[in-house]
Amino acid sequence: MRDKKDIERIADEIENYAGLDRIKLIHLNDSKGVIGSCIDRHEHIGLGKIGMKGLSCFVDHQAFRDIPLIFETPKKSEEDDPVNLAKVRKMIR
Repeated sequence: MRDKKDIERIADEIENYAGLDRIKLIHLNDSKGVIGSCIDRHEHIGLGKIGMKGLSCFVDHQAFRDIPLIFETPKKSEEDDPVNLAKVRKMIR
């Protein structure tokens, strides 16, 4: 999930198996684990294995652009959410 091609494949799979119209909300986070590791550990936006490029391709993709996002990132201080939000806002074109 690190480039436009990966995001396009994911969007196509969702459309084929469930339908994009059924997606009502997306939990957004970066990942501490590499793909296929079966590790579900969340990381702050841009600091994990997906990275800024992959997340940017995702949030700016036409299929996901109008779906509400909520953070599913670690929260150790009150500043964490505003920092993550600022990064995501910069990704949206």
